[in-house]
Amino acid sequence: MIPQIGKKLDIRIRTKRGSDSHNENQGNIPRNILEKLPTPVIGINADQNIIMVNRKAQSLAVDSCPIETGKKIFEYFPDHITGRVNLSIRTNTVRTIEKCHFEGMLYDLDCIPFSESDQVKGSLMVFRPV
Repeated sequence: MIPQIGKKLDIRIRTKRGSDSHNENQGNIPRNILEKLPTPVIGINADQNIIMVNRKAQSLAVDSCPIETGKKIFEYFPDHITGRVNLSIRTNTVRTIEKCHFEGMLYDLDCIPFSESDQVKGSLMVFRPV
């Protein structure tokens, strides 16, 4: 179900927006939906930069440091997670890590590549509490 949500949202992170305010508002709709999801979601581009952190993911912290955009994914997550995210991006396939321990919680972590129509190559990290 989560992979379908990611595809349906047709994420438009860092895309050029037209000067028309109607187009600009349409570009914000997917991001607004991601912000309101009840589960942590982090967007990663192909260069391993964190480009989006929704409200729920902002509450996650590594060594008391909140996850921030502009940082590299490997600054927060171990190799077995970053490797799976990178594989998801390179192969354009959904990858799941089951029973991932993070900040005292147990999650299934889905790595969902952005749809092919997006101008940015990357993946969403969706944390599903177990």
